Amino acid sequence: LQQVNAKLTPFGSELTSLPGHVYYVNHCGFGDKNALHMVMATENGKVTVFVVPEQQPKMASFSDSNLNGVVMPVQNASLIVVGEKGQNVAPIAESLGSDLNWEI
Repeated sequence: LQQVNAKLTPFGSELTSLPGHVYYVNHCGFGDKNALHMVMATENGKVTVFVVPEQQPKMASFSDSNLNGVVMPVQNASLIVVGEKGQNVAPIAESLGSDLNWEI
């Protein structure tokens, strides 16, 4: 949690808890901006999480033949959670979104 929060600091937020084991956390390029990139375990399998400093106007789902994902607006950013095809990632996004603290 401490390492994840160190990576979230540039976005002005921190997580109060994590719903699973974190395999990877770092910054990455997302278009012309920096984002948080995290791979973590959940009860339903691994997911990839991005925190992007660009707010999506409303929650939206997406999928293709290999994956399911959701984009959720949070404060002045977007939380993106991607999992395998058939994996319900919306509850994971909602859990992470409610655990993000923007008052730091």
